[in-house]
Parts: sequence; C-alpha cells; structure tokens
Amino acid sequence: MGGSRRDLTAELGIGSHYMRAVLLLPQVLPTQMCVEVEVMVPWSFAQRSPDLQMKGTVTFDCFLTAPKDELTIKAYTVPRYSEELNLTHRVPGCKLRALREEVRICEVPTINVSFQRDVLIQIVNGSKVRPYILRLEHNNSGKLPSSNHKLTGESNYTISHSDIVPCLCVQVWLSDYRDAVRLKACPFENMSKYQENTWRKSNLTLRPRSDILTWEFRALCDLSAEISLCWRPNRESACHDIPHSRKNVSVHVHVMQEFQGVMPHPSLCVQVRGDNKTRHTKCPYDDVTVPSVWSHVLLMVSEHSLSNFSLCVLEEGDCVPLPKSASLNMAGYLEEQLLRDVVVHHKCAKVWSPHRNLTGAVLLCSLDEYVRLRWPLAWVASLMITCSILLLLVIKKRELEGCVHSLKKDYSSTGLFQNRRTLLLYSPDHDAFKMLIETLASALKDLPLAVVVDLWHRGDLDNLGPMQWFHRQRLKVVEEGGVVVLVFSKAALSACDDWFQSKPRTTGSMSWKDPHSAFAAALNCVLPDFLEGRSSGRYVVACFEDLFNRKKIPVIFQRVPVFTLPSQLTDFLLTLSKGVHTLPKKSLLKGYSQKISSRLQDAINQCRTEESNLSSKRQWGDLSSETSSSDYNRDSLEVHHLL
Repeated sequence: MGGSRRDLTAELGIGSHYMRAVLLLPQVLPTQMCVEVEVMVPWSFAQRSPDLQMKGTVTFDCFLTAPKDELTIKAYTVPRYSEELNLTHRVPGCKLRALREEVRICEVPTINVSFQRDVLIQIVNGSKVRPYILRLEHNNSGKLPSSNHKLTGESNYTISHSDIVPCLCVQVWLSDYRDAVRLKACPFENMSKYQENTWRKSNLTLRPRSDILTWEFRALCDLSAEISLCWRPNRESACHDIPHSRKNVSVHVHVMQEFQGVMPHPSLCVQVRGDNKTRHTKCPYDDVTVPSVWSHVLLMVSEHSLSNFSLCVLEEGDCVPLPKSASLNMAGYLEEQLLRDVVVHHKCAKVWSPHRNLTGAVLLCSLDEYVRLRWPLAWVASLMITCSILLLLVIKKRELEGCVHSLKKDYSSTGLFQNRRTLLLYSPDHDAFKMLIETLASALKDLPLAVVVDLWHRGDLDNLGPMQWFHRQRLKVVEEGGVVVLVFSKAALSACDDWFQSKPRTTGSMSWKDPHSAFAAALNCVLPDFLEGRSSGRYVVACFEDLFNRKKIPVIFQRVPVFTLPSQLTDFLLTLSKGVHTLPKKSLLKGYSQKISSRLQDAINQCRTEESNLSSKRQWGDLSSETSSSDYNRDSLEVHHLL
C-alpha cells in the first residue's frame, strides 16, 4: 500500500560491484509479506566519490500492508562492511480522512433510525460478511455501564419506546479491525417526548445517620430539578416544603450530599420537584416512634438576635406570623408563652437546625399544656360532647361505625385503595393504544394503586419470558388480595379467538406480534380460572367504549364485572377499592373519575385517529409494510395449559 522510499548511502567495497540489500518487513498482520531488494553499484562509480554521500534512491510502490501497521526497513552491504540501517515506518491509520475515503477497510458505517411499534436501528448498506458492534450509551452519564451488541449489515436492533431517553447515543464500528473509525450519533437528543422516561428512571437515595440526612439523586440524562425537606402531618396529607431548605440538584455529582441538623420524625420527608411536578417523595423516618400529642404546631424562627426574636407558623409551606395564623385561634396569648418555651425553657423539639442553633430553625411545639391551662371549661365541654357521641354510638353502633370509618378513610385516596395490587393485561392494537394503557396505568398508580403493567417491566419480561412473568405476577395478586384487569380491544379479541382455536389443552404453537406482551401467554392462566369458577373477586373486565363494542366480549369473561371506560369510571374505581358502597366514597370517587377521564380523553382521540389512518390505508391496499409491524406478525410461542 503506497510507496516507501529511503535514501541509501554508498560505502566503499571490494570487487567489481558494490551491493546493498534492502529488506521490507511488516510487524503486524494481516500480511506476512517480506520483500528484499538488491542494489548493485559498479566499483568504478563508487571510487569517484570515496566520501560518504548519496548515490541514488530506491522506490517500491506495491507493498501490501494494513492501516496503522508498522513496517521495518533494513539496509546493509554484502558483505557487511558497516552497521545495518534499521528504520521503522508507521503506516497512517484509518483516522486519516484520505484513507477513509479511499480504503475500503477504513469505511465508516452509517445507520438509519426508524420509529415504528418500537424503535429500529439498522446499518445502511452494511457488509453482509464483516461483523459490526453497536454500543448504546448515555452521553451525559459516563460512569454508567454501556452495552455492546453484535450486528451484521442485514440485521437491526430494537429498542422499546419506554427505554429511550434524550441522551441515549449509539456507536457503530467494524469489529474485525482494531483501528476502525466509529460512528457516534445521538438521534433522540431533541425529542422532548422521551423526557418523562428520564424522570421515571431517576432515583433518590436517602441515608439517615444521627442528625445528618445524606441524599443522592441520579438520572440518566441532564435534568433541572430541586430537592427540599418537607413536612407531611399524616400519610394522607400533601408534603409541604420547609422554607430555605430547597437546593438545586446536580445530576452528575455522584456523591452523597446532606441536610444537617435534622431531627428524626415520621412527618419529616424529602421531595424532588422538576417540570412543575413532584417527582419523588420519600420519608426516611417512617418507622420512628414519637410521643403522641393532642395538638402541636410547627414553628420557624424568622428572626434571632439579642434585641429581636420572632416566630412564625409554617402553614402549607409559608411562614405566617402568629397573629395571622389560621391554625392558632389564641395566637395573641400563645405567642408570649411559645417565646418563653423556645428561648428560656427549650421545650420545643428542633426538627431542622441548618446552622446548629436557633437561627432559621424549624421547631415542633406541643400545645397540650396551653390548652389545659387556658381552656379548662372547654375540656369539660369536650368531655360532655364525647359522652354524647359515645351514647349515640351505643344506640346506632352499626350506622355510626360506617360513618366514622368513612370519615377516617374514605376521604383519602390512600384509605380508599390501600395501595391494592392491580395487574393490567392488554393486547396492543398499535402504538397509540399502548400510550392509552400507559396513561390509564399512571392514573391508577396516582390514586394510589400498586399497578403492574408489562410496559414497565421490559427487563423482567426478557429474562423470564411472558408466560413465567405473568404466572409470577398472578400469584402475587392472589396472595395479596389484588385484582387482574383484562382490557379488551380488537387485538385482544383476536387473541382470544386464536387461543380457543389452538386447542390449549395440548402443547401447540402460537404466534404473537409483540414479543413483550403478556396477554397471549396470560390466557393460559386466565381461562382456567374462569372455567373452574375461581374468577370471582380476582378479575375485572374493561374496554374503551369509543374503540371497542362491549357486546363483542366473549361470554365466558362476562362472569365478572364488566365496565366501559370512561363512562363507568366511578363504578370501575369503586370495584378496585374493594370497599363498602357509601355516599361519601361515591362522591370522592366521582371526583377522581372526572380527573382520570380528562387524562384519558386525549389518548383515546389519538387511538381513533390512528385507527382511522389504518382503515384508510387498508382501503387502498397500501399496508404491505405496516401489516408486518402493526397487525399480528406471529412468531412461534409455545403454549402450555396451566392448572
């Protein structure tokens, strides 16, 4: 490859001719070629210039070598009157632009990214013989491990939409050459629709020790986020920021940071906010036991000096002066008492003391003592009212028990749903339908329900397979008293028809379009429950009325409650809550169903648009390529009937 030219210096010899030998030796594979060139110089020519000087040049233009190879050039006389000339020539590597354009082994691969049911990455006009390596890495997270995958020019790599984040980048290079130039591309960096995946995959770690609370926030990509201490009076309440505790989060500083001067208390939590939403809320002291008090107030020292000392009440994240506080009816009297307890007697507990003193400290003060001293008659009145209530409870025990239970639990979503495990099973008709299911799952998770859907468990599905993954999730639902929600669509109905026709009681072969979908495999476990009468209380059937006709649901699945969404969302949520039908609960669920319905409507409209587009394409016979990716493209699936 190329020409290798070296000046040869003459040296006096004996005989009629003076001879030099030049050897060209490669140091690295792929070639083991060796060339020897002999140069004969007449003795008479050498005698004219006895001093050492250039006599001529030798050019050899066709020597096979590889980029970035090392070539050894030796020159010596025959016989050897002087020391050998020993040189090493380094061949330019593929990073030289001229070689990339002219030498085939140095070619840089190109890729094509297509967005279909999943995202496909394919090498364009790649070699069918030479192997490639495709590496996925997160551009802004150098410490996170990357993954390599082997490809040929005819194959492609598939990524689920739920696994894509904006900073996901791709490297591709030829694996059979060590100096191969790599193509690096970041095709998703300007796609804001994948930003939610970054938040969903982010993680907040808390480690309490003594009076220091250390924390670390990690995300795959750059995020604009803030972290703060917050106070949650009880599990059903919102967590409100503690003033002056908010900090900006640096995603790439992978070191534990800390809040100092923290007192362990079950109501003290940490939350992360970003894009005007609360992304993480964790309470590291949930298991801490504190003395119970009848009434307490959260105070903050707004000014602290020898000449000026003032307090304010923390109400929903704001610092309100005591006289203006809505939570203290006797603030004028209490202000003097609280100041005395804080400054002189130190009776209030320091929830957070950022400077290790009273400056800016957050204090938790009990009001029991002041209430007993200031209002003894109020206690007598309270006792009389309590006795009256107890008397009424004796008279109408059953009715009042339901009311008390409603007052305590029914007015909070946590009390209603108790984080009940809910497994969503569906068969995706198209991408828009998958987004609709994910919207429904997210809305149910916010209630909160412990929602399980295959979209959020791609890794487990790949490792276990759909059959084993669903079987494991179904056992957890049965053990924890949860519920399985079967969402029917056109694809789900087609899957049921195929299941009945494939004679599931014997081992057979079935094909499904989505390798990650658990619906097809789930039928092997679901139908025996319906056939053997074990479906009651465990299953609920639903469909979206704008996309599927309820009457088409097979009769065997109508043995359990069937709901059309979103018109029957209230009854659907009531069934998931597994509770008594009371008026307070009905009213609360109606409010939740209205919020969920508004979230679902946009996704339903997108599904209708998608189905309209698919229908139009079918009329013109233009679905040859999309049928393979949108309709049932069945791969082999082995089906076993489970008891």
